[in-house]
Amino acid sequence: MKIFLANPTCRIKINQKEEKYFVRAGSRWPFSTVKKINDKPDYVPFPFFLAYTASLLENKGYEIVVDDGVAVNETEEELLEKISFEKPDVLLFESSTPTIDYDLMLVKKIKQKSPKTILCLTGAHITVFPQQILKENPKIDFLFLAEYELNFSNFIDCLSNKEGLTMCKAWLLGKIIKLSSIKKKQLKNLMFYLFRQGICFPKTINQTFLLTGMVFANTNQAFRCRPAGVVHPDVIFVFGIK
Repeated sequence: MKIFLANPTCRIKINQKEEKYFVRAGSRWPFSTVKKINDKPDYVPFPFFLAYTASLLENKGYEIVVDDGVAVNETEEELLEKISFEKPDVLLFESSTPTIDYDLMLVKKIKQKSPKTILCLTGAHITVFPQQILKENPKIDFLFLAEYELNFSNFIDCLSNKEGLTMCKAWLLGKIIKLSSIKKKQLKNLMFYLFRQGICFPKTINQTFLLTGMVFANTNQAFRCRPAGVVHPDVIFVFGIK
C-alpha cells in the first residue's frame, strides 16, 4: 500500500512579480506572506505532525511518499503531476482556515487526477467544522480530527488488512475519525520515532540548509506541542534556507 502525505502550497498571484504565499503545516497560526514568484520562502515551519505520521507508517513497512510543497515552492501543477505519477492508495494533507476554500478546490482536482485514491483531510479547520465540511464536499473520503498520527496509522493498518476492514468501518464511526485516548507511554514512544527513522521533510531537496536550521529540525522533531500535554517549544521548527 502506498501512502502520500502532502503539505500543499497555496499561492495567489498579486502581479507579474509577486504572490501571496501561505505558511501551513507546522505553524501554530497559518498565515500568508508576500514574496517574489520565483523565490523560495524565507520561513518554512517543519510539518511535524505529517512527519510523525510518515515515520510511524514507514516503521511498519508501508511505502511512503512525502511532499512538503511549501518548503520547495511547489506549484499546484507539480503536485498534481506527482500524485498522478505515484498513484497512491491513500492521500492525506493538512488544511488550514486561511486556505480552506483553496484546499476544498484542490480536493476536487486531486480526485480528477487520481479517482481511486482514498482522500483524507486533517487540520484545525477540519477539526472544528467536520460535519459541515463533509456535507458540502462529498469528494472527501475521511476526515481526521485533532492529533491524528496514531489514528491514521491504525486506519492504514485496517485498510491493508481485508479481514479487518469490517472492524475498521465500525471503529471509524462514519467518515470522521476522532482523537482516540492516547496514553503517555504511547506519546513517549512516538516522540522518538523521528530520531530512529531519520525522517526529514522534504525527503529529496536540493537546497543548502543553514546549520541552525538543521539543529532546530533535529531537536524539535522529538517534541510534541501543548495539545498532547507534553512540551510546547517556543521555536517553531524553522529551516533557514540559503
